[in-house]
Amino acid sequence: MVFIEIQNLSELEKEKNWKKAIYLLKNKWNENKDDVEVILRLATECWYLMSNWEFLCLENSDLDFQNVQNTLIETYNYFIKHCKNDNKGLAIFGYMISLFPNYFYTDKDNNGKLFLQYENIGKDMLKSAYENEPKNILYKTLYLGTTNSPNKAIDDAKHKLNKIIQNLFPQNTEIEEYFKEVLTK
Repeated sequence: MVFIEIQNLSELEKEKNWKKAIYLLKNKWNENKDDVEVILRLATECWYLMSNWEFLCLENSDLDFQNVQNTLIETYNYFIKHCKNDNKGLAIFGYMISLFPNYFYTDKDNNGKLFLQYENIGKDMLKSAYENEPKNILYKTLYLGTTNSPNKAIDDAKHKLNKIIQNLFPQNTEIEEYFKEVLTK
């Protein structure tokens, strides 16, 4: 299982009560700041909301994009400072950063340097997770997706991953549904 189960989270998501979902996760994290599982759950919730902001029609909601981004950046910075050797964290943060590097900084980036810098940080995190656990098919699949690997290598990894995808993502939270969809295409 990639993500821990958080009581009431799935219900809040089904109700589209994103603000309460974030609040629930932040409270869980405040109970134990070093719990990587909770850090990842909060970070992925923020990332998912940001990457689907328009699709979820959040521009007119009581949720503030900047606050969600600040929470994402806070979880990332905490992870890097205190938990950077956790392979699951490296893989999940690496994946999120490699797709949307601009979510992980708020500085002006007129020439795109920060974007490329963070994109490479994400790719390096994925590479580290994969190199530390080369038999982990999830890490391998996520890593290969950021490389110039032949499509056959990626397809082979996805085929192996498809056999265990329900075990990795057994719940029906938004982020788990996202990963099931993305990793089975």
